[in-house]
Amino acid sequence: MLTALALTLLSTSACAKISLDGIDIILDDTTLDVGDELIIENITLLEPDDTENDVEVTVEILINGVQVHSEDVEIDLEGGKDYELGDFTDFSSRYFKNEDGEDVWGKNLMGYTCNSKHKMTVKLSGGVTNIEKTVNFKISGEEFYRVTVEPAKPSANDDIKIKVKDKNGNDMKGANVRLTWLDDTRGIRSGEWDKDDLSRESTTDRYGEVEFNIAKDFGSKATGAFQLDVWDDDYCLERSTFTISNELKITTTPESATAGQDVKICVTDANGGKITSPGIYVYAVGGGYSRNFVGDTNGCTTTSFTTPASYSITATKSGYDESYGTLIVTEKPLLTVTPSKTTSEPNEELTLTVRSIGQPVSGATITASKVGGSQEILSLKTDTNGRITYTPKEPGSYTLTAEKTGYNSGTTNIRVEDSFKITAPQNAVQVGDPVEITVKDMKNNPVAQAAVRITQAGVDGLTDANGAYTFTPKTPGAYQIIVEKTGFTVKTANIEAHGNLNIIVQPAEIDVGGKSTITVTDLEGIKQVAQVKVTDPQGQAQTSSGATIDVTASTVGTYEIAVSKQYYQDASAQLTVKPRPLTVKTEVVDKNLVLNAASAGSPVPDLDIEVTLPDATKVTVKTNSNGIATIDASQPGTYLISIAEGEYAGLAESVERPRGLLEGRGMMLIAIVVVAGGLIIIIIVAVILAGHAAKPKGAKPSFQKAERSSGRTKLGGL
Repeated sequence: MLTALALTLLSTSACAKISLDGIDIILDDTTLDVGDELIIENITLLEPDDTENDVEVTVEILINGVQVHSEDVEIDLEGGKDYELGDFTDFSSRYFKNEDGEDVWGKNLMGYTCNSKHKMTVKLSGGVTNIEKTVNFKISGEEFYRVTVEPAKPSANDDIKIKVKDKNGNDMKGANVRLTWLDDTRGIRSGEWDKDDLSRESTTDRYGEVEFNIAKDFGSKATGAFQLDVWDDDYCLERSTFTISNELKITTTPESATAGQDVKICVTDANGGKITSPGIYVYAVGGGYSRNFVGDTNGCTTTSFTTPASYSITATKSGYDESYGTLIVTEKPLLTVTPSKTTSEPNEELTLTVRSIGQPVSGATITASKVGGSQEILSLKTDTNGRITYTPKEPGSYTLTAEKTGYNSGTTNIRVEDSFKITAPQNAVQVGDPVEITVKDMKNNPVAQAAVRITQAGVDGLTDANGAYTFTPKTPGAYQIIVEKTGFTVKTANIEAHGNLNIIVQPAEIDVGGKSTITVTDLEGIKQVAQVKVTDPQGQAQTSSGATIDVTASTVGTYEIAVSKQYYQDASAQLTVKPRPLTVKTEVVDKNLVLNAASAGSPVPDLDIEVTLPDATKVTVKTNSNGIATIDASQPGTYLISIAEGEYAGLAESVERPRGLLEGRGMMLIAIVVVAGGLIIIIIVAVILAGHAAKPKGAKPSFQKAERSSGRTKLGGL
């Protein structure tokens, strides 16, 4: 008992797998040039959880999911201590062998497959718990300018030419070219590469070309998927695939035949390529006919069949699979008549088209027979397109029959119904106004009891004895009037009902810079979303969509408002924008005209004021931050002050600057007074001197007290 228990414990211990904390993989270089070896510097098993000797471990290496190496190693592990796999130290891809001992890396040209994200995965199993680690590496190289295959869709017997251009677009000599039969029966017919696939390899000549022939290089039964690989020492692998089919294709012209009609049978390969002298065997499915033909150099033969039947066609050619087709031969072609309309109105022109087996038939005769009435044979025959026109005159049912020698006649039926004449308003009507429509037949007789339906208005009814019907549209929009009655084609008429818009501009008059709100409603006061076009005094227009639009005025004048909406009458209004209130106080100081501009008691800075001087010269001055501007006013006279543009436009004032005493005529007056005074003094002095001269010597002078003058002299305005 104890012995058995001990053996069980030993067996359990021997079967336990050692767990690893991970795997560490170091590549010698993660960036390779095409053709370089991929070298694994080392693979390290991290921190095994137990100690054990002679642990058998299976090491698998996969490149992009494909196994390229598999190897069993025996190692001694110590718990908690990393272990480096010595067999994989500086391990090169040239030693890669998969579990079958195949060099998949080399055979599949993996070292030439350029990719910035190749994945190498290392998997461990066996005596350790399954664990794997993936690292990325890159392969890069030159790119071929172009690799072409001629023909683009080759067949088994074609000489296939591969053309290679180097990176500069020149013919490339010595490029490696391999053609692999992916569906080789020795391998796995999966359409993908496997180690057993048959391949042929060569190099390009000095013209950059190499040729293969599928049948010669791979055998007459080589069909299916082929892989083309082109590479070179410095160039990335260029890989493409194409398919070779050995099936034959059978075509007959026409696709369906009639007894006695010539039929051309042709055989090609699956891609439409020419097959020379194929065997063509034809037999009637029901028996009674069989015959062998040999196709000409184009793979075709022409024959005819006298007996209507279904015929089976078999095509054969050495190296190809047998292929089959079917030909239906009918006794006589059937004519079909197709009218442009199956229900029409009197005097409406119809186009009739006659065909047989899908093809137009020219020269066919058409007979139109009215049920219970006359018969008419159309004078003309169908044209090359199988067409002819016919205009029935009277209401009723008609049978149209097409006939031509060698064909079975064909018929079709049409119905010609009376037509309504609907009279309805051509122009838009006003919502709420009654609308009358009248219905008459083709002879202008009123049609009573015709059903009238107006879906948009939610009404229906019958016309009265005068063919009239009246309804009142309640809402703006388009209305379709549908009129029906047995024996008549359904007719429709369309009208539009328009409503009115109301524009509310609040306020209707604002100062420049102010805001006004435009509201659009209908006559019932319900807001309506409309197109609102606002044009400023300078002619600049802006269009908005909405029921309420705010307008901020930046220009003095009248703003034109135009409102439009589908199914409504256009409406218009105006918004008046006034200049801002402005006062300009003037004062003449020391021959300067001082202007002081203010609005609502506050200075107006940076205001351009135009001043017309007394001599008609115009100058513009700008107010400072205190609203003050100064201009030279040395010229006496009238100064005209105006604001011509901007928010304060419209101001016009004049200021009179009078002449001073020392200016102009005042100066002249002073000069006259001075001269006159001088003359008076001279006269007085002369009188005194004359008096002294006449007085006797020794006489004493006598003096008389002069009277004081009470007057004063004003000089100018001083």
